[in-house]
Amino acid sequence: MKIVAKTGRPAWCGSDRALSEAFARYWASDCSAEDEAFNAIIRVAEVGHENEQAAKNADKAMEVVG
Repeated sequence: MKIVAKTGRPAWCGSDRALSEAFARYWASDCSAEDEAFNAIIRVAEVGHENEQAAKNADKAMEVVG
């Protein structure tokens, strides 16, 4: 069983838009790994991974309960 947000998508999908926006800012910059826009991509990706892991943990908990 998947835990989904009100949109019907997995809860961790909320980071998709933020990641797209972070990439757009990076591509508009000089694409330097030292750039703040690059760091934003990394932060968004890390948060997305954490949210995905939380959703997986919730799925496991629901399997144990159900």
